[in-house]
Formats: sequence, C-alpha cells, structure tokens
Amino acid sequence: AGADIRSNSPVRDWSVSDSGVTVRTDRATFHADKLVFCGGAWSDKLVTDLGVPLKVSRQSLGWVQPRTPGLFGIEKFPCWMVDIDGDACHYGFPETVDGPPGLKIARHFVGPSTDPDTLDRTPRAEDDTDYRDCLRQHLPDADGPVLSQRVCMYTNSPDGHFILDLHPRLGDRVSIACGFSGHGFKFASVVGEIMTDLVMNGRSELPIGFLSLKRFQ
Repeated sequence: AGADIRSNSPVRDWSVSDSGVTVRTDRATFHADKLVFCGGAWSDKLVTDLGVPLKVSRQSLGWVQPRTPGLFGIEKFPCWMVDIDGDACHYGFPETVDGPPGLKIARHFVGPSTDPDTLDRTPRAEDDTDYRDCLRQHLPDADGPVLSQRVCMYTNSPDGHFILDLHPRLGDRVSIACGFSGHGFKFASVVGEIMTDLVMNGRSELPIGFLSLKRFQ
C-alpha cells in the first residue's frame, strides 16, 4: 500500500523542530511531518522522557510432544488459556500442519528483567518449568517432551495496559504506542487504526482515554 520498510536500521537519535521531525539511523537520515514510535522493547531507550518506567522482561515459550497423539490437532483442540492463580495464566495453540511441530504453551506473566540489546535468546534447560506444572495438572495427555523452545520479550507498563497517546511535551508531532505487556500483537489492527487517528487528527473517536499517559500522573 505504498509503505517503505527499512529493516535492520537502528535509530540513533531523533529531534523535533517547527518544520517537522528528523530521525537518524545507522543507514540514513529521514525527515517527516510527524513521527510514530512503536519501538517495542526499545521504547524506553528511544523515548526517554515519558516519565513512566517500562520494564523489559525475558519470556520463554515452548512446543511439546503430546503423550497421547491425535488429541491436540487444530481440528479437535482450540486456542486455549488456563487461569491458575489469578496472577498469571498459561495459554497455547493447537498442533498445526504449517507451524512448528507440537502443542505450543507459554506462561503469561512478567518474567525476569532484561536489556533488549543484551538479551540471550538461547533457551535454557529450566525454561520449561514456566509451563510444566500446568501441563501436568490441566493437560496431562500433552505432558510430553519439549520439541523446541523460544525466547521473546515483554515490554511491561506499570499497570499492564497499553500506552497509546501523543507525546506529553511535543504535541501531535510525535505519537507513541508502547507498553504492550505481552499482548499487543493480538490488537494490532485496532492499534493501527488508533495511531492513524492520532497522526491525522490528533485524537481518536475510539475510547482510548484509559490508555493515555495521564493515568500515571
């Protein structure tokens, strides 16, 4: 749709003037009328003056081989979530023919703090402890060996909800989408609509007041 995607281009600095915004990356310098920051785990390093701490955490997830074959395929088993202790939950996806082999499972909680620039993405032998008890208690027929593991990151806001707002000091020149706390991808389409509203109109008709920076004042 006309987007120009520049990958592998770390942002080194940015500035705002009366004429617009400037972003300098390792590969080029860009000028525009407005700027949207959606830097994921690097948001706190890109926009340092929000006044809101964002904690980046290391998260593990895995795919296990069910002990009882045939029960957890996509034709029989849904996407699922189990709320065990009220503070964290486990979730996963059924076995599919076009994805990684096995039943996907992960624990949705705030993991150990990490730095996005130095995160070790190598899975550890103990990572499956994040979800093994859930398998044993709630999905015993799926409690088989680990087939593969991955490591990702959450960017956690203080209350676990998104931050979607204009920059508190720079007006409608700069908009911010961050602090997705591990579940932003599932809202990508509506977040895109909201950020478009903020860029084009400086406001959104959607009910986003509870996601503004003002709630932390």
